Amino acid sequence: MLGIILKDYYESFCIKKNTFSMIFGFGCLFLFSLFFKSFYGLCLVVVVILPLTGCSPLQYSLEQDDISKFDDILLTFPLTKKEIVASKFGSCLAFCAVNSVLSFLITLVYVFIHKCTDFKTGLLVLGVGVIFSISMLAISNIGFFALGNKKGTIIYMALVIIVAFAYAISYWNFDFSWIFKLNFGVLLFLALLLSLGMLYVSYKVCVKIYTKKHS
Repeated sequence: MLGIILKDYYESFCIKKNTFSMIFGFGCLFLFSLFFKSFYGLCLVVVVILPLTGCSPLQYSLEQDDISKFDDILLTFPLTKKEIVASKFGSCLAFCAVNSVLSFLITLVYVFIHKCTDFKTGLLVLGVGVIFSISMLAISNIGFFALGNKKGTIIYMALVIIVAFAYAISYWNFDFSWIFKLNFGVLLFLALLLSLGMLYVSYKVCVKIYTKKHS
């Protein structure tokens, strides 16, 4: 399983076009964090942009697997289909963990350098970002396993556009900053449990999809 995860990361970060894409994306994110100093900028980066990238290792690996027909080789390995799917989920979850650390650092920038919010509110925003990241991973992984790389990417991009459009509407028409001033720690914890439940269901569904495709 570790070998599959390492392969996925090699394809995500060491192939030139993917490396350039990652560097360019995170570079733009860094510049955005420096110059967009409002509370909405914090929410956009931590709650929207970074959580949407959690499935990148799966998307990049599926792309390369399609090119090399690696699935046919992978099925000869001494691994069960459940372990193969679990490895793909592990790759994405590890990437989400890295994104969460990056989100925390960005939150510190917005709290202590831009001073657009207080530390407690920043942590709440970070918590919402983690929950959204897990939820989006659960949804997008089903799409990629069910539809494959090309169609899955189209659906994923459509989902990104919908989320971005919804955020844009909230930016212009709704001041949601007051929500993070409320004491909703219990609600946040329940939302985290719900997102983890979604991820577990997603894993089970993806195992069934993968098994059906390769039975």
